[in-house]
Amino acid sequence: MINHRFLYILTFILVISKAATGYEMGIVGGLNSNSSSTSVAATTIEGFTGFHVGVIGFAELSNQFSIRSGALYAQRGIDVVSGTSTTEARLSYLEVPVTVMYMANESIGLFGGAHLGVKISDSCSVNGVSCNLTNPESISIGAVLGAQFRFIPNIGGEVSYVMGVNKVSDPTVEALSSLMLSAFYLF
Repeated sequence: MINHRFLYILTFILVISKAATGYEMGIVGGLNSNSSSTSVAATTIEGFTGFHVGVIGFAELSNQFSIRSGALYAQRGIDVVSGTSTTEARLSYLEVPVTVMYMANESIGLFGGAHLGVKISDSCSVNGVSCNLTNPESISIGAVLGAQFRFIPNIGGEVSYVMGVNKVSDPTVEALSSLMLSAFYLF
Protein backbone atom coordinates (compact mmCIF):
# COMPACT_ATOMS: atom_id res chain seq x y z
CA MET A 1 0.00 0.00 0.00
CA ILE A 2 1.36 3.42 -0.96
CA ASN A 3 1.75 5.85 1.90
CA HIS A 4 -0.40 9.02 1.72
CA ARG A 5 2.59 11.29 2.39
CA PHE A 6 4.32 9.87 -0.67
CA LEU A 7 1.25 10.67 -2.83
CA TYR A 8 1.20 14.24 -1.49
CA ILE A 9 4.84 14.67 -2.47
CA LEU A 10 4.23 13.37 -6.00
CA THR A 11 1.24 15.71 -6.38
CA PHE A 12 3.38 18.65 -5.23
CA ILE A 13 6.06 17.78 -7.80
CA LEU A 14 3.47 17.60 -10.60
CA VAL A 15 1.96 20.97 -9.66
CA ILE A 16 5.38 22.64 -9.55
CA SER A 17 6.37 21.11 -12.88
CA LYS A 18 3.27 22.58 -14.54
CA ALA A 19 4.28 26.05 -13.26
CA ALA A 20 7.78 25.68 -14.64
CA THR A 21 8.93 27.57 -17.74
CA GLY A 22 11.24 24.79 -18.92
CA TYR A 23 11.99 21.21 -18.03
CA GLU A 24 15.04 18.93 -18.30
CA MET A 25 15.05 15.22 -17.52
CA GLY A 26 17.70 12.53 -17.47
CA ILE A 27 19.22 9.51 -15.82
CA VAL A 28 21.43 9.55 -12.72
CA GLY A 29 23.53 7.01 -10.86
CA GLY A 30 26.31 6.81 -8.35
CA LEU A 31 27.55 5.75 -4.93
CA ASN A 32 26.24 6.32 -1.38
CA SER A 33 28.58 6.28 1.61
CA ASN A 34 26.22 5.64 4.53
CA SER A 35 26.76 6.39 8.22
CA SER A 36 24.81 6.44 11.46
CA SER A 37 25.30 6.50 15.22
CA THR A 38 24.04 4.73 18.32
CA SER A 39 23.59 5.56 21.98
CA VAL A 40 24.15 1.96 23.08
CA ALA A 41 27.32 1.51 25.18
CA ALA A 42 30.16 -0.61 23.72
CA THR A 43 28.51 -0.54 20.28
CA THR A 44 29.87 1.12 17.15
CA ILE A 45 28.38 1.77 13.72
CA GLU A 46 30.44 1.15 10.60
CA GLY A 47 29.47 2.67 7.28
CA PHE A 48 28.39 0.81 4.16
CA THR A 49 28.85 1.90 0.55
CA GLY A 50 25.82 1.30 -1.65
CA PHE A 51 24.59 2.67 -4.95
CA HIS A 52 21.71 4.64 -6.40
CA VAL A 53 20.20 4.82 -9.90
CA GLY A 54 17.14 6.55 -11.31
CA VAL A 55 15.72 9.55 -13.11
CA ILE A 56 16.20 13.21 -12.30
CA GLY A 57 14.38 16.30 -13.51
CA PHE A 58 14.73 20.04 -13.34
CA ALA A 59 11.71 22.35 -13.61
CA GLU A 60 12.98 25.85 -14.40
CA LEU A 61 11.32 28.60 -12.38
CA SER A 62 13.57 31.45 -13.61
CA ASN A 63 16.97 31.85 -15.28
CA GLN A 64 18.76 30.90 -12.05
CA PHE A 65 16.26 28.90 -10.00
CA SER A 66 14.67 25.51 -10.60
CA ILE A 67 12.98 22.67 -8.75
CA ARG A 68 15.21 19.57 -8.77
CA SER A 69 13.45 16.26 -8.21
CA GLY A 70 13.40 12.68 -9.36
CA ALA A 71 12.96 9.06 -8.35
CA LEU A 72 15.90 6.91 -7.27
CA TYR A 73 16.40 3.31 -6.27
CA ALA A 74 18.98 3.49 -3.46
CA GLN A 75 20.79 0.78 -1.55
CA ARG A 76 21.70 1.82 1.98
CA GLY A 77 23.04 0.05 5.03
CA ILE A 78 25.30 -0.09 8.06
CA ASP A 79 27.17 -2.61 10.19
CA VAL A 80 26.49 -2.54 13.95
CA VAL A 81 29.44 -3.94 15.93
CA SER A 82 28.97 -4.95 19.57
CA GLY A 83 31.72 -7.07 21.12
CA THR A 84 32.32 -10.03 18.81
CA SER A 85 28.93 -9.68 17.13
CA THR A 86 28.45 -7.82 13.82
CA THR A 87 24.96 -7.08 12.54
CA GLU A 88 24.72 -6.17 8.85
CA ALA A 89 21.60 -4.12 8.06
CA ARG A 90 20.79 -3.50 4.38
CA LEU A 91 17.84 -1.41 3.22
CA SER A 92 16.58 -0.50 -0.25
CA TYR A 93 14.50 2.62 -0.84
CA LEU A 94 12.56 4.40 -3.55
CA GLU A 95 13.76 7.94 -2.89
CA VAL A 96 12.35 11.27 -4.01
CA PRO A 97 14.51 14.35 -3.56
CA VAL A 98 12.57 17.62 -3.68
CA THR A 99 15.03 20.51 -3.76
CA VAL A 100 15.40 24.08 -4.95
CA MET A 101 18.47 24.62 -7.12
CA TYR A 102 20.31 27.89 -7.68
CA MET A 103 22.50 27.99 -10.81
CA ALA A 104 25.43 30.33 -10.14
CA ASN A 105 26.35 30.06 -13.83
CA GLU A 106 25.83 27.55 -16.67
CA SER A 107 28.17 25.02 -15.03
CA ILE A 108 27.69 25.24 -11.24
CA GLY A 109 24.53 24.87 -9.18
CA LEU A 110 23.75 24.58 -5.47
CA PHE A 111 20.67 22.81 -4.14
CA GLY A 112 18.93 22.03 -0.88
CA GLY A 113 15.64 20.66 0.35
CA ALA A 114 13.93 17.45 1.40
CA HIS A 115 14.96 13.88 0.64
CA LEU A 116 12.19 11.36 1.21
CA GLY A 117 12.27 7.60 0.82
CA VAL A 118 9.87 4.67 0.95
CA LYS A 119 11.47 1.42 2.11
CA ILE A 120 11.23 -1.30 -0.55
CA SER A 121 13.10 -4.05 1.29
CA ASP A 122 15.35 -4.74 4.24
CA SER A 123 17.63 -7.56 5.30
CA CYS A 124 19.68 -8.31 8.36
CA SER A 125 22.32 -10.83 9.39
CA VAL A 126 24.24 -11.35 12.62
CA ASN A 127 27.65 -12.97 12.03
CA GLY A 128 26.29 -14.41 8.77
CA VAL A 129 23.00 -15.75 10.22
CA SER A 130 19.77 -14.18 8.94
CA CYS A 131 17.79 -12.03 11.37
CA ASN A 132 14.99 -9.42 11.39
CA LEU A 133 15.43 -5.68 11.88
CA THR A 134 13.59 -4.36 14.94
CA ASN A 135 10.75 -2.06 13.81
CA PRO A 136 12.37 -0.71 10.62
CA GLU A 137 10.92 2.62 9.52
CA SER A 138 8.96 2.40 6.25
CA ILE A 139 9.52 6.10 5.48
CA SER A 140 12.94 7.77 5.46
CA ILE A 141 12.98 11.54 5.94
CA GLY A 142 16.06 13.67 5.40
CA ALA A 143 17.42 17.06 4.49
CA VAL A 144 19.81 17.37 1.54
CA LEU A 145 22.46 19.92 0.55
CA GLY A 146 24.53 19.56 -2.58
CA ALA A 147 26.33 20.95 -5.58
CA GLN A 148 25.97 20.20 -9.28
CA PHE A 149 28.66 20.54 -11.91
CA ARG A 150 27.84 20.43 -15.64
CA PHE A 151 30.88 19.52 -17.72
CA ILE A 152 28.97 19.93 -20.98
CA PRO A 153 25.29 20.96 -21.18
CA ASN A 154 23.90 17.39 -20.91
CA ILE A 155 26.53 15.62 -18.79
CA GLY A 156 27.57 16.38 -15.24
CA GLY A 157 28.03 15.27 -11.68
CA GLU A 158 26.65 15.99 -8.26
CA VAL A 159 27.91 15.69 -4.73
CA SER A 160 25.36 15.86 -1.92
CA TYR A 161 24.93 15.11 1.76
CA VAL A 162 21.64 13.64 2.97
CA MET A 163 21.16 14.06 6.71
CA GLY A 164 18.57 11.59 7.98
CA VAL A 165 16.18 12.87 10.62
CA ASN A 166 14.24 9.76 11.64
CA LYS A 167 15.54 6.53 13.21
CA VAL A 168 16.21 3.55 10.97
CA SER A 169 15.32 0.88 13.53
CA ASP A 170 14.52 0.76 17.23
CA PRO A 171 16.21 0.81 19.64
CA THR A 172 19.86 0.99 18.56
CA VAL A 173 20.25 2.78 15.22
CA GLU A 174 19.84 6.54 14.91
CA ALA A 175 19.16 8.41 11.66
CA LEU A 176 20.97 7.14 8.56
CA SER A 177 22.92 9.80 6.66
CA SER A 178 24.68 9.52 3.30
CA LEU A 179 27.30 11.23 1.19
CA MET A 180 26.19 10.75 -2.42
CA LEU A 181 28.40 11.03 -5.53
CA SER A 182 26.44 10.99 -8.78
CA ALA A 183 26.85 11.30 -12.52
CA PHE A 184 23.94 12.31 -14.77
CA TYR A 185 23.01 12.52 -18.44
CA LEU A 186 20.15 14.81 -19.52
CA PHE A 187 18.03 14.05 -22.59
